[in-house]
Amino acid sequence: MNHSAHDQNLFNFKNDWAVVTGASSGIGRAYAERLAAAGMNLVLIARDSARLEKTAVQLMARHSIKTLSLPMDLEDQNEQLRMKGILYEKGIRIRFLCHAAGFGFGGLSWGTPRFTLDWWGCT
Repeated sequence: MNHSAHDQNLFNFKNDWAVVTGASSGIGRAYAERLAAAGMNLVLIARDSARLEKTAVQLMARHSIKTLSLPMDLEDQNEQLRMKGILYEKGIRIRFLCHAAGFGFGGLSWGTPRFTLDWWGCT
């Protein structure tokens, strides 16, 4: 397998954990595949639980990694807290975040709730 210099840098994270939001399709699914190929364990997050689980099974089989599937909608602040609690309970330390879920903040950036910005490390 031929890897670019960028891909080679991902191998520095082998066996570490990454969170991929929007992981069941599109860009999120593509990033999940790339990170799994580099040997990263993945926390996969998406709203569609069936596609998410299918993605997890395929990535584990293809790349011999660990996965944790969390079907949830991260627009909901309670779900954000639940995810954080699950990761803490399982002792999963995240080294890499690929935020590819199809949601965003409407309006002016200074109108975004501070809780949301703090949680994602944007302040």
